[in-house]
Amino acid sequence: MRKGRPLPIPPAGSVALNPGVHLVENDAGGVVFLWGMAAWCWEPGDAAARRLAAVQLVETGAATPSEVATGFGVTYESFRRWHNSWSSSGAEGLVAKKMGPKRASKLTEEVRQKLRELAANKMGLLAISREVGLDPSTVRRGLGGWPPQREGAAPRVPK
Repeated sequence: MRKGRPLPIPPAGSVALNPGVHLVENDAGGVVFLWGMAAWCWEPGDAAARRLAAVQLVETGAATPSEVATGFGVTYESFRRWHNSWSSSGAEGLVAKKMGPKRASKLTEEVRQKLRELAANKMGLLAISREVGLDPSTVRRGLGGWPPQREGAAPRVPK
């Protein structure tokens, strides 16, 4: 028998990060076992708790960053970002940020109608942009491309 450390008891179906650390993830969530004892757990879909467990494995010295990245199925760079976010902002830094638009689109139906009217009056892209106070790329998107399509014209085919 080895002195100084308990015998590891790996749970069935676990992934070994090293001889003393095992990870189980399934539909019920995830659990990290240290020397056979549950140490961290999280619910399904709780990315912040999962990331916190990964970071704390390294912080406590239970596993190396490489072992954690491999065991959790992420790149070393992803783990490094988690660790940096945790270092600078604590657990709050591990919460996934909202992707996509941060506010409502400026291209409301009213604005799109105004763009169509101005384009029908033969105004150029920059003139329309100044008139409505939008970036030319936003005007182009609001008109479905530039120059705007004529009524009844065949749809554009992207290159």
